[in-house]
Amino acid sequence: MSEMLGNQYFLSRTFDKATGHFEQVLKQDPDNQNVQKKLVICYCETGHVRDALNQFEKIIFNNIELIALTDIVSEDCPCPEIVDRMKWYEQVAENSFDYNLILGMLNLYCNIEDSLIAFSRAIDIKPEDHRIKKIYDKINSYATNEFSGK
Repeated sequence: MSEMLGNQYFLSRTFDKATGHFEQVLKQDPDNQNVQKKLVICYCETGHVRDALNQFEKIIFNNIELIALTDIVSEDCPCPEIVDRMKWYEQVAENSFDYNLILGMLNLYCNIEDSLIAFSRAIDIKPEDHRIKKIYDKINSYATNEFSGK
């Protein structure tokens, strides 16, 4: 029931309400990849950047294709519209670590190159954050193998 309600809120872009339902689902079924994937978006949209990053990191190190191969249309993924909406912040937030983390995470759903650019900016802002470098390296390795046909 919680997943169904979470999905309804997610489809209506009411991410704050979807979050609680998805968290309940993961307590019962921590391996539910559909919910894991949507929860990253919910956390990004509700300003819970660290929670989003924790969930994102788990996903990409277990199954990066879960996010990287998202079908934007059939999955009704809101990432392109969210990223587009965020662009007006770019001039004032370009040097924001969290802004670039959010862009990096959301762009992996639809544009791997833009994801890498955003994570690269985050690394430039906080070069001491080795966790972000590992995430960047994982995405870059996947992109390199994917585009080279390996």
